[in-house]
Amino acid sequence: MIFDNYLVKLADFGLARPSGIPAKKYSDEVITLWYRPPDILLGSTNYTHVCDMWGVGCILAELISTDKKALFRGKDEKEQLDVIFKKCGVPKNTYWPEMKSFPNYQNYVENPNSIDNEMDMC
Repeated sequence: MIFDNYLVKLADFGLARPSGIPAKKYSDEVITLWYRPPDILLGSTNYTHVCDMWGVGCILAELISTDKKALFRGKDEKEQLDVIFKKCGVPKNTYWPEMKSFPNYQNYVENPNSIDNEMDMC
């Protein structure tokens, strides 16, 4: 991928492993916090290469931004999810019904002091 005459190569094989069907359960403590997708922040342990696409999107947004800073910069998992939902909105149940089944959903999303649950996902 080329941006303004720079060649950008993305690679991280630190936790590389074969994937298969059905997907295996893994730890939810993976991926650098600022690039971790919402489902893993919510405690999902069933994930595939799709979680890497979230990270790639975050990195591309960072590369094209004027300040060259990470798009979502939380200090912990709850704040990270809060930052994502404040910028993009909370996915409605019709778009992502599985969201309510994640272990951290009650603590991170249902909290009335947390975020505005009426927003639509960007």
